[in-house]
Amino acid sequence: MINITENFLIKNIFTEYDELLTKNINTDPLGFQIVWTYFGQKIFHNKTTSIALDIRSYNINLFNHYIIYQIIQENKNLSFKKLITNEISLKEKIEKTLIILENLLTWSWFSTRDDWTEEYKSGLLGTYKALSIWESEQTYLINFNERDFNKIEILKNQRSLGVSGRYKGPFRAMGFFKEYEESSYKGSSELFENEIKELIESQNIPLKNLYKEVISFLQQAQELKVIEIGKNNILVNRYVESFRNPKDITLHTKHFWKKYLGLNQDEASIVYKHIDLDKKEQNTKQIFTKALEESFDNKLFQDINQIEPQLTYINLLFDYLIVKAENKINELNNDFILPLENFEWNSLSINANTSVYLRVEELKKIKDYKTLLEYHKIVMNKRSQMPWIELKNDEILKTNIAKNIASNKSEELLSKGLNNDWLNDYYIYSIRNIKRGLEI
Repeated sequence: MINITENFLIKNIFTEYDELLTKNINTDPLGFQIVWTYFGQKIFHNKTTSIALDIRSYNINLFNHYIIYQIIQENKNLSFKKLITNEISLKEKIEKTLIILENLLTWSWFSTRDDWTEEYKSGLLGTYKALSIWESEQTYLINFNERDFNKIEILKNQRSLGVSGRYKGPFRAMGFFKEYEESSYKGSSELFENEIKELIESQNIPLKNLYKEVISFLQQAQELKVIEIGKNNILVNRYVESFRNPKDITLHTKHFWKKYLGLNQDEASIVYKHIDLDKKEQNTKQIFTKALEESFDNKLFQDINQIEPQLTYINLLFDYLIVKAENKINELNNDFILPLENFEWNSLSINANTSVYLRVEELKKIKDYKTLLEYHKIVMNKRSQMPWIELKNDEILKTNIAKNIASNKSEELLSKGLNNDWLNDYYIYSIRNIKRGLEI
């Protein structure tokens, strides 16, 4: 089976657990996502996800929302009524403006891409699509009154998969705004008027200069409605100065992000401390083992260290079944199911009648190979998907997928019992990337 922790291309599809998001994706066949995200978000309080892991993108989104705040407050003679005159909702106007602001950065990269190293380009969204969309273009034509989002998006479904979409959940969790409406920023106006304003308009000279140019650009857009931005443009240059090298802006914002990401407090601070950027082979198990050693009476760390070895073991059993497809179930090694009898689920701190609680109740029923297959079938049926593996004539294992999707080392790993590296990462991959961006 695919190891979601190691395969970041698959892992980055996921944010918080949502059956609707995973319904049509052939991943997570044992339904573990709902469990590990529950505990992971108890540590990081929804301030990161599996796709919100780039500190430059946090900075880009902060800047863009500061611009949105100015428009909503009607500062600098700006307003959404003048900027976008079609009869669409304020939510759509905000989303459209955020997309255009993201595209301006992508256009700036495209216009000066020969000056960007791979390190600078890494993590910047939309660059691949930009090459095909703008291959022969000398200008970027911007129409704030274009009704069709598909005509202004670079990325497909950019409202969800662009910077603003990927980081919307974390920004809401940090209290920067609520939904996209007129009162969205009302509760955070003091934050925008003080700390964020200081970051953007005072501390960082390139960002201050970019802010002035973006305000000027929007003022022109209110008058002209359609604007062309060339490659050799002062706005392009300001974007490049501000965001090409992620380290430049992070020097000014790292203390801000440590504070609002909650990396200086509670369990998050302990986990963050034990992430060692110099140890490339350091894994999730090692980090949470150290966290529990430091705070041995912490119930959250106890729960994670209790449940994850069990989830990993069940995953290995599932791999083993796939590898043994076409065998009879009575030909399987029964020693591998013995540890299931000693699994402990009842001590976990989970609110009753929640979706994760119900999933754990289903996991408790796994006592042997047949009950594991029954559990898997229940998980897949809820998604209206075919089970990966099932019993044929109640005796022979039959797979509905390629056998090579499973680890051929499952037997070797099962023999180690609960002492294997963990399957799920509890957002460690994201936090490691964030730490790499902050610790410069």
